[in-house]
Formats: sequence, C-alpha cells, structure tokens
Amino acid sequence: MQKIEQWFSNLTPWARSHELGRIDELMEAAAYGQLEATGDERTPILPIRADPEIYELRHQALTKKLRFYHGEPQELPDALVAVHRHIKTTNSHQEDQVQHAADRYNGGRPTAWETT
Repeated sequence: MQKIEQWFSNLTPWARSHELGRIDELMEAAAYGQLEATGDERTPILPIRADPEIYELRHQALTKKLRFYHGEPQELPDALVAVHRHIKTTNSHQEDQVQHAADRYNGGRPTAWETT
C-alpha cells in the first residue's frame, strides 16, 4: 500500500503545493458543513454505512483517488475527528480501510479521542 505522504513526496513542488491546497479546501468545507452528498461517484463526502458518525471525504489528485475519514461525534459537536487516510486501489482494499477507520474512531471514543 502506497502511503499518501510517500506519493506526495514524489510530486514536483508545484504539483504537491497545488494538491495540498485543494485538500485543505476540502477539509475546510467539511469543517464548515459545506459539503453535500450528490449521489454519484463524484460526491465529495459520504457517510460510512457501518458507522453513520464517520464520513469519507473523496478527492481525485492527478491519477490517485485519495480518501480521508473523519468522525463527527455528538459529544464534540464543533469537532471533526480525523481517523485515517489512504489512496484507494481496489474495492476490497477500500473495505479494509473503512473498517480500519471505524475501528480507530470507535477505539478513541472512551478517551474522547485525546492524543498523548
């Protein structure tokens, strides 16, 4: 599995800066509740069926399909809890990554997702 950071490090400085800016815009729009599921494959946000508090943010960066997972817990109404990100390769790989995100999110609930 190719890590997002590794893939970004192989881009030219201009391409890396451009894509990181686009991702920042996506994250900001999510934080402000400005994204809506459009019902097609180009939708920028989808709730994860296994856990409706977890959302998948979708971003196409050049030839890569990037996926970012965050939770919107009721306990923290003004927060997004980032839990995982990856480059999508296959559907089965995607399902494994969704499960990993859900496990991390649910595992953090007892400590209110605090980091040490």
